[in-house]
Amino acid sequence: MTTDVAEKITKALDVLDAAIFAAAVAVSAAPARDEMLVKRMESYREVVRRQRVLALDLSRAKQSGDLREVSRLANLLQASSAMIKLDLSNIAESLGTLKAMQQERAAA
Repeated sequence: MTTDVAEKITKALDVLDAAIFAAAVAVSAAPARDEMLVKRMESYREVVRRQRVLALDLSRAKQSGDLREVSRLANLLQASSAMIKLDLSNIAESLGTLKAMQQERAAA
């Protein structure tokens, strides 16, 4: 694996980790703090930590020429990132809807 690809994966994981952190801060600051949601955010940070390990394994597999393992690891990385991204988007949308409903009630 070239350094460029390894760097891109690391940067993407950094962005994902930052998004998870921001979402966790927003959830923690919500008036009706949802402990299960907070734990979900913590578990996503663990997923990103594990993805970093997978990225190293991917680099090693590429260097050794094990293309089957490269493909498997790339699929794991992509699928777990997509799952987190989709769920974080849904959480953000739900929080936005909840906030709008609260504002409507306060205005009424």
